[in-house]
Amino acid sequence: MSAVQAAAALSAAYAVFVVGRLLAKREPGDRLIAINAGPLSMPISGIWPPKGWLGNYWAHFLPYDRIGQTVIPCIFPLTAERYMYVGDAAACKMIMNDRHAFIKNVKAYALISFFGENIVGTEGDTWVRHRSIARKSFGERNNALLWTETVRTLEDWFAPWDAEIGAQGGKITANVTESMRDITLFVIASAGFGLQFSRTTLGEKREGYALPFGEALFTAIETMFHRVLAPRWLYSLPIETLKKSDEAYGELQRYIKQMIAEARASGAAPGADAESSEAADLFRRLVDANDEEQGARLTDDELLSNIYVFFLAGHETSAHTLTFAFALLALHPEVQDKLYEEAKRLWPEDSGEQWSTSKLPDYNRLEYALAVFRETLRLFPAEVAIQRMSVNDTTLPSQIRNAAGQRKPARLPVKAGTVCVVDIHAVHMSPLYWGEDSELFRPERFIDSAGYEWPRDAWIPFTGGPHVCLGQRFATVESVCILARMARKYRISPTPEIAKLPKDEQWRRLTKWTVGVTSTPGRVDLLFEKR
Repeated sequence: MSAVQAAAALSAAYAVFVVGRLLAKREPGDRLIAINAGPLSMPISGIWPPKGWLGNYWAHFLPYDRIGQTVIPCIFPLTAERYMYVGDAAACKMIMNDRHAFIKNVKAYALISFFGENIVGTEGDTWVRHRSIARKSFGERNNALLWTETVRTLEDWFAPWDAEIGAQGGKITANVTESMRDITLFVIASAGFGLQFSRTTLGEKREGYALPFGEALFTAIETMFHRVLAPRWLYSLPIETLKKSDEAYGELQRYIKQMIAEARASGAAPGADAESSEAADLFRRLVDANDEEQGARLTDDELLSNIYVFFLAGHETSAHTLTFAFALLALHPEVQDKLYEEAKRLWPEDSGEQWSTSKLPDYNRLEYALAVFRETLRLFPAEVAIQRMSVNDTTLPSQIRNAAGQRKPARLPVKAGTVCVVDIHAVHMSPLYWGEDSELFRPERFIDSAGYEWPRDAWIPFTGGPHVCLGQRFATVESVCILARMARKYRISPTPEIAKLPKDEQWRRLTKWTVGVTSTPGRVDLLFEKR
C-alpha cells in the first residue's frame, strides 16, 4: 500500500468514526455548527463561519430569527460536543444567576491566565476566594477619585488640542481610537494604580527597564494570542513578533511586581505623597485586603494576575466603547446635540474653574450621557458571548415560532456537559426586546418614562448574576464623564472623506470592528471643532 493509499484509508476511517459518533450523540432538533465555539476560534472569526451562521460574531439575532427559536441546540461534527446557543433573555438570566448549575468554562479564559489564576479565569471555591478579596477594591470612594482624575486627565488632554485647533482654523482631525486608548490608560493608571501619566511622560521608562509601562501594556494586549498559541520553543527563533511579546510580558510583570512591593513597603500607593494617600485607592485596597486576609490569601502571582485583569478590563472596555460612541455621535448629530445640551446645563460656562470643581454627584445629572453609553454597549458589547457548562440535566426557557408565525413559550432539554453559549450580541440586537429598530442607534430607548421601562434583563454587556463584572460602575462613571465633557467642548463630525459617502457606508467605515480580547474598533478619524 502506497503512502497516498494509507493516508486515504486513515482519512476514511476517521470520517466513519466521526460520522458514527455524531449519529450516536445527535438528538432530534440539533443543528450542526461550523466552528467549535471558544477563544481559539477568534483568529479565523472574520473568515469562518459565514455571516449569518451560528458562531459568526456579526450574526446578531439573524440565526435565531431564521430558525425560529431563541434557544438552539447544536452539535459540533468533528468532536460531537454539545452546545446550546442562547439568544433568549430569560434563559441567559437563568444561566448567569445559577453558578452551581452552570459553571464557567475555565479553558476559555486561558488567554488571560498566563500570569496565574485570577477572578476571571477561575470557578468554584477558587473563584470565591479571588472575588472575596477583589470586591473590596471597589467602592464609591474610589469612584469619587475616578471622577476627579478623569476631569484632570481631560484638562491636560484638551490643552494641546485647543492650541492645534487655533492654529488650524478652528478644526482638527484626530485619531479617536488612539486618543481614547491613551486617555483611558491615563485615567485607570492614576485612579486605579497611582501612576501619573501624560502625553509627554507616557513614553518614559523607569530606570532599569527596557520598555515604558504603556508600551509594555499595549504590546502585551496586542500579542496576547501569540502568547497563548505559540509553543515556548518558538520564542528561541528569530521571530520579531514573539520577541516583542516576550519582552513586553516580562517587563509588564516586573512593573506590576514592583508596584506591589512599593505599596507594601510604603503603606501607600506607589507614587503617592502624604497629601494624596488615596491616589491609587483601587490598587492599594486590593493589596491591603489580600495582606489582611486570614487563610485564603492570594499568592503574589495571583495578585499580579488579578491586577493585570483589572488593567485589561478597565482599560480595553472603556477605550473601545468610547471609540464606538464618538463614531456614533459623529454619525448622529441630533443625538450629539441632545448630549451637548445636557452637558451645557450642568456646565453652563466652558471654564477651567467650573470644570475643575466638578465632582462625582454630577454623574447623576447626566442621564442622557448614560443612555448614550448604554446604547453603545448594546450595539457593540465588549464581549459578544460567554460560555457556561451545564452540570446536570435541566431545561431552558425559549420562544419557538410556529407555522402561523406566532411565538410560543417552550422549555428545551439541556444535557449535563452541554456548553451553553450566552449570546450577548444576539440578545442585544433582538427585536423581541428592543423593537423593530433594534439595529439602529437610539439612546432614548434607555430612558424610562411613565409608560415605558427599558428591558434590564436584555442588556448584559457586563454579564450578570454572581459573576457580574466588578468594574461595571468604574467603567460607567469614567465613560459618562468623558462623553459629556467631550460633547460639551467639541462638535464632532466625520472627516470630509467619510462625509461624502452614503450613510450606510459611513456607518460601515466608522464602526467596523474585529474580535480580540474585546470587540476592537478599527482606526476612527473624526473632525473636532471647538464649540
